Amino acid sequence: MTLDDVAAAAGVSKSAASKALNNRADVSAATRERVLAASEDLATCARRRRRPAPTRR
Repeated sequence: MTLDDVAAAAGVSKSAASKALNNRADVSAATRERVLAASEDLATCARRRRRPAPTRR
């Protein structure tokens, strides 16, 4: 997951996503919430993909 991925998923610019993730004051609360939600969603998807396939014994 990259900053570009988070920005695209949240529908904001890369700089706005960076500011939101760094908790800067010049980002609106709504934008911050969208970016954080997108980041959490992408992280959840990434964790699911990295899980190894179950093995049969």
